[in-house]
Amino acid sequence: MKDALMDIQDLENTLKIPKKTIRNKLSNGTWPIQPVRIGRALRWRESDVAEAIANLEKDRGRCPEARRQTLTPIGPADEPGRSKRAGKVQS
Repeated sequence: MKDALMDIQDLENTLKIPKKTIRNKLSNGTWPIQPVRIGRALRWRESDVAEAIANLEKDRGRCPEARRQTLTPIGPADEPGRSKRAGKVQS
């Protein structure tokens, strides 16, 4: 039996993730599901998508402490003497 292929619209509807996010993650190499290229079009196998969802659910249940941790972003605006608006050093 052949595996059905999903386009980006199907992927967006299934995962509830905007197309722009999917494209950004594809371009920077962080998208976890390998696409199938047909000419210039990208498609994803339904079985690969289902497997990725199952792996996420397994990983979620494995480490409950990780979900409780909160991360605070640190950037130039958070450094002493930096303006939060423009990122310039205040005198």
